[in-house]
Amino acid sequence: MVHVILSIDTEGDNLWADQRGRSFDNIEALGEFQTFCEGLGLRPTYLVAHEVIADEKARDTILRLEKNGNCEIGSHLHAWLTPPPYAPLDELGTYPFLHEYPQEMRAAKLERLTEDLEDVLGRRPTSYRGGRWSIEAFTMGRLESLGYAVDTTVTPFVSWIRTLGAAEGGPNCTTAPHTPYYPHSADPMRPGAMRILEVPTSHRPPLRATDGLYRWAGSALGGHRWAWSVVGRGLGVLIGKVISPNPAVTPTEGLLRVAGRILQEEPAVLNLCIHSSELVAGGAPWIREASDAKAVRQRFRDVVGFLSSRCEWRALTLSEYAREQGTSGGR
Repeated sequence: MVHVILSIDTEGDNLWADQRGRSFDNIEALGEFQTFCEGLGLRPTYLVAHEVIADEKARDTILRLEKNGNCEIGSHLHAWLTPPPYAPLDELGTYPFLHEYPQEMRAAKLERLTEDLEDVLGRRPTSYRGGRWSIEAFTMGRLESLGYAVDTTVTPFVSWIRTLGAAEGGPNCTTAPHTPYYPHSADPMRPGAMRILEVPTSHRPPLRATDGLYRWAGSALGGHRWAWSVVGRGLGVLIGKVISPNPAVTPTEGLLRVAGRILQEEPAVLNLCIHSSELVAGGAPWIREASDAKAVRQRFRDVVGFLSSRCEWRALTLSEYAREQGTSGGR
């Protein structure tokens, strides 16, 4: 049995062009997308950023999705847009990572996002993804203490160290497990005994035989940004780039290659990820026309068709999957 998860960073329009997230036209389209997902048998998890619920019209859409019952509303934190404000980083215009903030400010932003979502939903969110893939031990510990059941920030085989925030690079996830696990309290990239479940995204190298090379590079290069610039490109040329499980940026061929790999894994969990703005024309630099958005939906159909022709599969939200793991002895 393959479990299929669709995790959606739910945020403002085209943050690649407007880092303040001041418009939310893409949120209005989520009702139609939810109907599309239900037609395919998918149960999306909408990981909602604070700026979305701060907008009255967008907030109403999120509430309608919450009442739908065939999806889940979780949380997604853009550090520079989530209160309380921290001027030394928020105003730089550099998309800072949450892990660049002082610990007390990280804690305050996580608490504010969680509490404000609870006020909107009438319940506390239990699923989370860090904006710009930011995750480290302190944040994972705070998520656990706030009652989150599941995180989905880890991108196995991928290092974000070359992606700059205010001054630092992103996390190095290359050595992290590629199937769900309970993280270690000192390092979310390795298994341990925390209560929160990590469900990694389904990033995969094109060939299973090359997995070890990516893990070796991640371990050997660590946080050396310039070394990654050379070695990362070299690995991509020699053995192929790690495939993203995002239907907005990966063609059908790559998505089916990832899905085919998942079929051979245990547990078999396909965690597709996408930004809400990538579902509409003009919502991202690479989704410019209506035809681009239509192609994204076709890729979803192609993945579902592929799975249906080869295996039994079941769609779950992130928290549904976490609950099943907790009750089935997965903990």
